[in-house]
Amino acid sequence: MYENMNPPRTKKHEWGLTVIILVPVVLIVLIFLPTVLFAGHINRFHDFMQDISRSSIASREKPAVCTVDGKSEPMTKEDLSQLILHLLDGESRARRSKLPEEEPLTIMFSDGAVLRLWGTEMKDAAGGKPIPSVFVSYVGTGGEAVLLYHA
Repeated sequence: MYENMNPPRTKKHEWGLTVIILVPVVLIVLIFLPTVLFAGHINRFHDFMQDISRSSIASREKPAVCTVDGKSEPMTKEDLSQLILHLLDGESRARRSKLPEEEPLTIMFSDGAVLRLWGTEMKDAAGGKPIPSVFVSYVGTGGEAVLLYHA
């Protein structure tokens, strides 16, 4: 009686279906992840430019103060305009989490924001040659910090 009964079979895992589903998902992630990361970097740069523009506008009545090598002097509206144009003219290349050790050029805006600039070099993406750039640290009125390279 028992020899006529077949034991229940366990289902074998179908790898083909798993691969068919997994490959497109991985490809979609690999295609869109760099785009999303790059878009986030661009949004951070736009937010930074909006914040520094607001700080410059706030410094119209009480000028911003620029400090270099222990010497401080007020910045004119033209100086602030040239600074913003220079930052807009270049491009944000990368982020960094650590500040350089050298003494920065420091600009204190009347709204309490602080901009620090360091002259530095970074490698060109195409040829790997060093190109002059500026490392920027901006701490806004809310205490949020932006650190980036700018070429």
